[in-house]
Amino acid sequence: MLVNLSLVGLALATLTTFLSFTAEAQVATAPLVPDQRLINPAALTGRELKGYSLSFEREIDKSRAPDQPGSTIEVETSVDTVGLNFNIPSAPFFLEINFLPQFGNRNVTSGYVDPVSGMESDFGSKRAITSVPVQGLMALRLGELGSVGVKALYTSSTFSTDERVGYKEVDGIQNITTTGERSTTFLAASVGGVVDIFGTGLYVGVSSEMHELRDEINSGITQVRETPTGNVTTTTNENHTTQRSLRKNIFGVGFVTKIWDDDTWRIDFSREMMPSLDDAKYKDGKLDRLVTEITWAFFHVGLQVTSTTGYYIDPYNLIPYFFGMQDYNADSAIEYSFFGGLKSSKGHSFRVSYSQSNRKRNELLGGFQEVTLDSKETSYGLSYMYVF
Repeated sequence: MLVNLSLVGLALATLTTFLSFTAEAQVATAPLVPDQRLINPAALTGRELKGYSLSFEREIDKSRAPDQPGSTIEVETSVDTVGLNFNIPSAPFFLEINFLPQFGNRNVTSGYVDPVSGMESDFGSKRAITSVPVQGLMALRLGELGSVGVKALYTSSTFSTDERVGYKEVDGIQNITTTGERSTTFLAASVGGVVDIFGTGLYVGVSSEMHELRDEINSGITQVRETPTGNVTTTTNENHTTQRSLRKNIFGVGFVTKIWDDDTWRIDFSREMMPSLDDAKYKDGKLDRLVTEITWAFFHVGLQVTSTTGYYIDPYNLIPYFFGMQDYNADSAIEYSFFGGLKSSKGHSFRVSYSQSNRKRNELLGGFQEVTLDSKETSYGLSYMYVF
């Protein structure tokens, strides 16, 4: 019977191509599966299932600018993620450890020929990043009142870039090459609470996070100008360290109820607010998230909708921040994702996922003017989970 159910789950995930791996972290209530991370550590006491999980996921983004006379822009980004979650059931105390290393590569190529002057320019960029976040959470249940919790998230990242800009003019050729290494540590510490509203299934959650971002940047710029009379080479180096801190405030409300015999429906709405690290350039960031999920029979499905505005950094996924893939000036960036698989129960289980979408987004490439890109995003993954 277990084999048959696994085949059903595999077929469901393959046919339903819009299913993504999992929803993101929650604030007032806990997800119905144990492999999803939590923003508010106090919500840890609401996990119905506890165990450990191991997952692998690959995301590929291929983008290009709409065709313009004499201009081409192509971008390809790939991110590999390995996830390990471990829940320790020990009521009234609850412990959890998350480990989520990511490996990303991003290549940008562009070219332009001025139809009037004939001047040619091209740009090429290669970026690579390794990011290793480790998170620990602890929560305490306060009887029927609710719960409190604390967490710490530490991320160590190494980032390398190799960029070249070339200009071909009437009197010569100019090439500018930039190579750099960036070492970053990111620390997030938070405290949170969840209040149970008179046992009605309605919960209110609040959390406050302190973020500290430390950057060590070492870069070199080489400029070579080739002319009929000879070549001129100029080299400059830049080495500096910056450290910035901010506080994020998070609020959420959720509802959980049993339906039929052993099935559950959950809905969670939250808002995250954070100040901009560059007050003069960007407005403060805000993220609204709505998550709803349900289990019935052998299945588990859900929907997540997020709306992001201003300067928002996701501490669980710093790669878009490093790769410059976010539009901090956008009025609102809305994303939809579906997730699901077989209903989790005690023992071993496996899940597969695949998603594909097409969308438009704005980016700053190489410090130039904002560019609108047509993007095709594909992701697929495999996860294993064991529930106590």
